[in-house]
Amino acid sequence: MVKEEGLQDISRALTHMLFRNVPLVEEIHTKQLIADKYLINDMGYETGLTVLHRMGLTSQMPRERDVASNRASDCARLDAKLGVVVRPPKVEINAENKQYLMMLDVLDILADAPVDVPNPYAVIGGYIERLQLEYQRLLGLANNYYNRNTIIQLAHVAFFASFCLVKTIKG
Repeated sequence: MVKEEGLQDISRALTHMLFRNVPLVEEIHTKQLIADKYLINDMGYETGLTVLHRMGLTSQMPRERDVASNRASDCARLDAKLGVVVRPPKVEINAENKQYLMMLDVLDILADAPVDVPNPYAVIGGYIERLQLEYQRLLGLANNYYNRNTIIQLAHVAFFASFCLVKTIKG
């Protein structure tokens, strides 16, 4: 005869085996609430180490997610209920500049981030190319709203991208 404790252990093990890759309902609900409150209608975007992780630049995951949102006031604050840090954007976010600002935020934190890849500029350049972002517009936004370090990081990415293009043409 199997003891009740044994049945609970077996039940927990089976549940874990069957559902370990399925997000919890609370997790799905939280992600939707964050999107509804801070990101919809092109009024915000995710930023910080979470984005670097998604891009494959770092293996580290932060405890809280970071978002830049037009709904933020004049300083970063933690929305403890949703576990997200909400930061004001450098400039008001809209559909035309959202991807540009997200990429510039990546460049802004790159020097201080725990980057795991040997050439982060190639990875970032690949994203800029896939998103069809224009370097001239990136430079204009960086010059107007970001610091010198961000402009230097953008120059590294642009140089690496042009170097790879020349290398490809020469074959």
